[in-house]
Amino acid sequence: MVVPVYNVAAYLNDCLLPLAEQSIAYPYEVILVDDGSTDESGEICEVFKRRYPRIFEVIHQENLGLPVARNKGISIARGRWIAFADSDDIPSRDFALTLFHCVSSHHECQVCSANFSIINDSGKVRRAPGKSGQSSGLVAAGDLLDD
Repeated sequence: MVVPVYNVAAYLNDCLLPLAEQSIAYPYEVILVDDGSTDESGEICEVFKRRYPRIFEVIHQENLGLPVARNKGISIARGRWIAFADSDDIPSRDFALTLFHCVSSHHECQVCSANFSIINDSGKVRRAPGKSGQSSGLVAAGDLLDD
């Protein structure tokens, strides 16, 4: 799993703790790419690497932007599949397992996505998209989100 990180110290623990405690029984890795954060994000990444050395890998680089950070994580990933999480996400403990079941039960699958809710700063759920199913052709990103 690749997680680009940039100045998200206020949210990062909420993202990384569930990633450290995934319910999947198979080994997995989480590659944190600190994209030149100027807050404590880089230090938080290092704390998780020390606490969970078999799960977390940390890369520190100058601020080059989200696409470059994701590509850097992809370049060192060792797994068969690559998943992405944003550093302000709060993933469920079943996030990796859900994606694994998707790709392992649909061998022709090239992309999987998981349902999500958008939570504002006060903790209120603003939107909970419900798209699901399969597509055999090109799908616009907006079509995955809009009902």
